[in-house]
Amino acid sequence: MKIKFNTNLVVNVVIIATIIFIISYQLAKLGGFNTHNTANAWENQIKPIDPVIPDSLPHKQYVKLQDSITTMRNLKNGHTFDFGGVSVSIGFIGVSSNVSCDTCNYKWYKSASMFDKYLNEKLRRYYITLPGWKLSVDNQYNYIDDNKFFVEHGQAYLRRAITDTTIIKKDGTVYNKIHIEDVPVKFRYNEFSRSILIPVSSATAVVIKVILYILLFTSLLYALFLVATFLKFVLDLSKGHAFTKENVWRLKIIAISLLVYQIAVLILNYGMKLIFHDYFTEGIVLNNTAWENAWKILLAGIIFLLLYKAFRQGKLLKEEQDLTI
Repeated sequence: MKIKFNTNLVVNVVIIATIIFIISYQLAKLGGFNTHNTANAWENQIKPIDPVIPDSLPHKQYVKLQDSITTMRNLKNGHTFDFGGVSVSIGFIGVSSNVSCDTCNYKWYKSASMFDKYLNEKLRRYYITLPGWKLSVDNQYNYIDDNKFFVEHGQAYLRRAITDTTIIKKDGTVYNKIHIEDVPVKFRYNEFSRSILIPVSSATAVVIKVILYILLFTSLLYALFLVATFLKFVLDLSKGHAFTKENVWRLKIIAISLLVYQIAVLILNYGMKLIFHDYFTEGIVLNNTAWENAWKILLAGIIFLLLYKAFRQGKLLKEEQDLTI
């Protein structure tokens, strides 16, 4: 049987594929359900990443030590205020900077000037940011340090629970033998935005920043064009000019733009994984927060696609009616 690939067929395929994508994405967010009991055997203990503060200390001293440890950890990991940085993002890629120091001490941090802490180029690090990817927070073994990121002596690590052996018994019970290990990684991680950071030079960051600003400006102009197109469509409807060639074209361009945008973002995010595959490791997953509004935009695209189909059919019927008069 020969299939005729007409416009109606293409529109129907796009609508069905988009609906399947939205449903699949929502189901994936729900995750799976483990109906069997799981027992874990930890094969080793490992030194805590930061010093453990004794509970016996006076409250004031405890809080002061906790503040110093947290501050120094943030400084080592690069989780510092990006004052005077270069942060900019367009959804699937961005560029940012932070202050990172592995040799600084708490006394210096408290007494140093703003220039020494936040504007000193010797302490600033530059990155390509991948907001579509993050470290998994699915702690399947209920171990507090699973996939925990930290930096020590300039090297980034993931403290992970690694399964050596998995035994499934006859009653369905799962038995895991696990050990804890600090795995060195090439990337950095922003725990606040939950995004992967790829280290680059300051010159590379500036070039990417310029490119991103050009893309942002172009995207803004195109978004304004789509808004103007929709307003013209509404204006024509208010004048009684519904089934016109212009309105059909307007609905088509809006629908295609919304759908193509989300598909392009999805493809480009996976493209970032291919380009920076040397930096990716087990435990890096798609960032759900980057996709929270994706289904809404796709749904809007489907609605405009259905409107385009309806108005195009209405235009054809109107033309046939005009010919019979």
